Amino acid sequence: MSGSTVAVASAPSAPSPRAVGRLLHLGWVLLGLLVVECIIGVALAATVTLPSSPSFLTVFTSIPLLTAHITLAFLLLVVAAYATVLAFRLRVPGVAGWEGLAALFLLLAIQEGFAYTLTQSNMYSLGMVVGFLGALVVQVVVLYRLRRQARAVPPSPSPSPNVGSP
Repeated sequence: MSGSTVAVASAPSAPSPRAVGRLLHLGWVLLGLLVVECIIGVALAATVTLPSSPSFLTVFTSIPLLTAHITLAFLLLVVAAYATVLAFRLRVPGVAGWEGLAALFLLLAIQEGFAYTLTQSNMYSLGMVVGFLGALVVQVVVLYRLRRQARAVPPSPSPSPNVGSP
């Protein structure tokens, strides 16, 4: 068989404990920010009435709680996109797709939020809720998967003292 090549399939390597730990930490940060975002959203729905026919800049600068809500939404999108790329680069199986789905839910929530600000239709408000709660549920799934992987990844061996040396 001089002319044929044999492809050797390499077994997928397990992610390092450090890689899983980094993603787990980032996942908890993202979950915490999502909880804060949901609390701010509920506070906005309960206390703020948007002016009719607003310009976005006027609404963004005149209501500090809404400014925090919008800024945090964009921060969440950036963190979710970063977590997606990091999970892909670190080759942690089964996490990049879920983080990408969380980013898509956040993108949906942001788009619906802008539509709600301009039209004040309750359907867009429902879209925001679906987007943020979808991202929250997906992030819980990501954390569950990462915690299982963290338990499955053997810890790196610690250097042992030389027992037989004088």
